[in-house]
Amino acid sequence: MITFNNGLITSFLTGAISYLIIMTQFNSSGR
Repeated sequence: MITFNNGLITSFLTGAISYLIIMTQFNSSGR
């Protein structure tokens, strides 16, 4: 259970960070 939770949190963080990076790059390019 702990391993599953850890993996889930890791994938969520990775996705959130990737989303933030993409949005930042998009905003920088847009401006």
